[in-house]
Amino acid sequence: MLNTKKWTLLAASTAFLAVSSTVGAQGTPARFNTNIWYRLQTQFQGPGKALDVINDGVNNDRLHMVDVGPYSGQYWRLTPVQGFPGAYRISSLWQGENLPIDIINGGPNDNEPILAPFGSTNGQFWWMYEILPQAPGHYWMTTGFRGPNMALEGAAINGNQPRLDPRGLFSGQAWRFVPIISIDPARTTPFGTGCNAGSGNLTLTTNDPWVGERLTGAVRNLPADAPACELFFGLRLSAPLPIYQSPGCSLLVDPAVQVTLPAVNGTCTIDLPIPGDSNLVGGVLPIQALAIRPRGAAPRIPATNGVELKFGLR
Repeated sequence: MLNTKKWTLLAASTAFLAVSSTVGAQGTPARFNTNIWYRLQTQFQGPGKALDVINDGVNNDRLHMVDVGPYSGQYWRLTPVQGFPGAYRISSLWQGENLPIDIINGGPNDNEPILAPFGSTNGQFWWMYEILPQAPGHYWMTTGFRGPNMALEGAAINGNQPRLDPRGLFSGQAWRFVPIISIDPARTTPFGTGCNAGSGNLTLTTNDPWVGERLTGAVRNLPADAPACELFFGLRLSAPLPIYQSPGCSLLVDPAVQVTLPAVNGTCTIDLPIPGDSNLVGGVLPIQALAIRPRGAAPRIPATNGVELKFGLR
């Protein structure tokens, strides 16, 4: 008989036999942004509970599901396993990367997860598979040790302790990886030097880029005859390129995407939205700005320094 309390992945009208044949189907392992600390939650227990490390001084290597809170045992990172495509080690901020999640083999705690010293054991190799089409954004968590037909169940023991169980369409096996914060903060790194158009070297500065917020900054020291500047985003060039009719000025970034900004009193103000997409976290995007001047002006197209944006989440 089905455990209807946990049978929330499928519409009530869907018969078990109609979908049971899809449980064994194995898709492509999911890929995750490894620059993020995640909170791990199940569909069954909802957003109020999260996977944590027991902190009682005795069982500090064991896991349980508890109320969500600002605890380092609830911050999890995924580190790719070299030589095993799609596999990750999963470790907590509290206990560190040297104690990833492993699986107990044998005894009364067989198939229960445990934090164990970093090693080559395949109980530390985790593959996640999105539960499609029944639960988009939710994943089965499986190991190389027990294989794809055993998945982590969040409330298998006493309603709050996880264990590997036979994989099925159960909401206790449907895990969400909820981004909390980036492992490294957002940052900006200037590179190169702007050229002088009569008012000092052109400069480009911005705030640190956090996803879901705004990129603000300014292009300064524009010549009075420049009505606007072009801010562009692209790839950093391997070597600076001289700019036409602009001695001493260099192109540092391949201008793949451009934004025109009006100049007021020698300054272009930057205020642009950053998409709230966690896939941006950890990504690096170089930017630079140019000023366009009338014919005969020298330098004709003065350029700023470049700025490398590294996106963070907070």
